[in-house]
Amino acid sequence: MLSALEIAVDPPLELNEYDRRLLQNGCLQRLPEVMSDLQGDPAHVGPYDVLLQVIKIEPLAEHLDPKAGQVLARRALPTMRHGLLFWNVPPLTMANPVLMIVPAPEIPALQFGAFPEDPRLPIEVFRNRGRRFVCNVEVTFEGHGTHSKVLYFDHTQSIVFPRAVQGGEDQHGNFVTRVIREPIRWSASTAPADTLLIGVPAAIEVLRVQLSSYTDRVKRGLFDRYGQAKHRDRQAFERPLLHLDAAERAVVVTVGCMWVETMTRELHHRPREADLRGWLSRDVPGVMQLLSEYSATRDGAAALIAAYTSDPMALVAKLGPVLDQ
Repeated sequence: MLSALEIAVDPPLELNEYDRRLLQNGCLQRLPEVMSDLQGDPAHVGPYDVLLQVIKIEPLAEHLDPKAGQVLARRALPTMRHGLLFWNVPPLTMANPVLMIVPAPEIPALQFGAFPEDPRLPIEVFRNRGRRFVCNVEVTFEGHGTHSKVLYFDHTQSIVFPRAVQGGEDQHGNFVTRVIREPIRWSASTAPADTLLIGVPAAIEVLRVQLSSYTDRVKRGLFDRYGQAKHRDRQAFERPLLHLDAAERAVVVTVGCMWVETMTRELHHRPREADLRGWLSRDVPGVMQLLSEYSATRDGAAALIAAYTSDPMALVAKLGPVLDQ
């Protein structure tokens, strides 16, 4: 009987709450594998504690043949088009977006301008891209029996749109900012078996790209005010940046939930919950609050998008401490 599960990590490694939850769930799933080695030993019975010690975190990258990426994209296009039509509202209306499957490794990030001025949507398809956690799992029994085993936990995100707003001083001492926009990274290894859902994560990340111009405009303003301040409080500056990212994610996931619910209802389709879990998790901070306020319809999605694009920080203030979770 498990008494306690502790996760430990030594600097310079760091774990956020999402990583900790990931490792906790992974460890609980793998415990039967660890315990199977201990059958028949009287010291290894009764209540026990588990210590999960993170030894190192390694990057994962396995490139996919470009032709295979094109095949995946073609299968995803019908669903992606449905999503773009669902949230095709005035703030996000875009003329002729260009979906591009680009080869790996990734192309230079600065090759692409800000969206929507640069309507190209580069998608970099991988079979696997993420992180591997190398951990030592130590099980200590009440009867003083101890057993340890090294386990590997792989975390691969289905899709992600990396970008960053950077600030610094130029050669004249002026504070300047720039936005780095990278290709959307899509892992083919996590594509759902359900044909209808293959394009869902890609469409949702395109929505994130569309919202990014509003988010990044606010970020640039925060950077400018930080650069002009005489006494720079970095913590006070970073907090609204984190909240802004969290609010954007909440809006993206909420609109995504509205869209998938509408699409599957219109097509009389019932996807498996397992295929929806992860990139449409209602546990994302702020999502349940937004779903309770806006109806799960096209009109509800349009109203939420209008609220965010008109004043992103007002939505941050509305969600408040929820974004700190």
